[in-house]
Amino acid sequence: MKVRRRLNWRHTVSTLAILLVAASLFYINDANKKWRKEALLRYDAAIYYSYLPAFFIYKDIDLKYMDTLPGYLKAHYKVTCEELPTGKRYIKTTMGLAYLHLPFFWLGHIKAGLSGKPQNGYSKPYENFLVYGTYFYVMLALILLSVLLRAYFSDWVTGLSILSIGVGTNLMYYSTLEGLHVHAFNFSLFCFFLYGVYRYFQHPGIWNAFLLGLLLGLIALIRPTNVLVGLLLPFFGVQKGADLKERVLFFWKNWPSVVLFGVAFILPWIPQMAFWHYVSGKWLFFSYGESERFFWSDPKLLYGFFSYRKGLFIYTPIMALAFAGLVLLKKYAADFFWPLVLFVPLNFYVIFSWWSWWYGGSYGMRPAIDSYGLMAIPLAAFFTWVFRQKIPVRVLTLVVWGFLIFLSGFQTRQYQKGLIHWDSMTKEAYWAVFLRNEKPENFDDLLQTPSNMKALQGIDDYKQGKK
Repeated sequence: MKVRRRLNWRHTVSTLAILLVAASLFYINDANKKWRKEALLRYDAAIYYSYLPAFFIYKDIDLKYMDTLPGYLKAHYKVTCEELPTGKRYIKTTMGLAYLHLPFFWLGHIKAGLSGKPQNGYSKPYENFLVYGTYFYVMLALILLSVLLRAYFSDWVTGLSILSIGVGTNLMYYSTLEGLHVHAFNFSLFCFFLYGVYRYFQHPGIWNAFLLGLLLGLIALIRPTNVLVGLLLPFFGVQKGADLKERVLFFWKNWPSVVLFGVAFILPWIPQMAFWHYVSGKWLFFSYGESERFFWSDPKLLYGFFSYRKGLFIYTPIMALAFAGLVLLKKYAADFFWPLVLFVPLNFYVIFSWWSWWYGGSYGMRPAIDSYGLMAIPLAAFFTWVFRQKIPVRVLTLVVWGFLIFLSGFQTRQYQKGLIHWDSMTKEAYWAVFLRNEKPENFDDLLQTPSNMKALQGIDDYKQGKK
């Protein structure tokens, strides 16, 4: 597995791209002031987080403390839990994201005490430090992604790819205006794992294997279907049948690191399984209930990619360039060809098989954010191909790229202002507000509200247009 360039942290264009993304993160939050005026720690974000105040502040594994919270806290943060027929309460989501929040939770706890704010887990210092945690994970992920890309591609290509992912997708929205939802953290973990796989095959020691296992265990705990990213490990660098045989022999030779990888994978699950067993008597517990499910025989692939409700290529159009780059990986980054050719179809098949293929109220196809770090690799392959073409092709591509970056930012602003609806967009509604700053008078009439009841039964009530 040879790479074109030795890793080096000091590269001008890619460094500037990272700084620009960082500046954009701070600018958006500062310009909108949303995370200071309104709670970001609400709905799903509050549910993932609620393990921390329950365990460390209220010391209440039965979650009875939620009944004692002041009404304004429950209304502001939407603190909630589920209940079994036995009366046992449980948190619907897993505690994986709480692990990532933990250091920033404690910093918020200390800050609340020093500033005289309530040390109740929900006062403003907690949320502020959790937001800083989002910045930390996303920026560290982009730095490691940049280092990895720079090992295979030029500095210019790396910079364009980082900028595309950082400011040209809905990752920016889910790192700022809804920065405490799970998606920016999943994106970061994917980037950490991607970089870790590369480092492991450079230095296959037990410490690197342990970190890889821990990362994959955490990734799977937060969203079990994301375990598919583990395909990177056996298939990285495999280009022909003989390579696969060598990979098996490699793992056999390094069996202590394989065992340690497996042990580390299980570690993040132990507290979660103990909690599930306490609540339900089962070590493994599907906390979403029987009604929510995958429809494996009826994935909504066309809707997921192209629908005006949430289509990936509609609201994150720059991903179309990344998909185009998949066919170029064999030439420009062969180490990643088979891992991504296997992972990408499986990943989107799983995403679009979920009963709510539009994933509720959100901006764009939010579960796709998790894999944007991986998609940066074929995106970089696409840019590499472009820069080897004649000048007119380069110029035209950069013009299109610039427009797609602009469109992503513009549509993000539209979503924030309500011009793009969170779950009811149609073709007519989309084009009625395209590149506009105000709604037409008949905008609400152009929307089509999805039926969760029908979707839970596998009934398709969506059409590409208003009924």
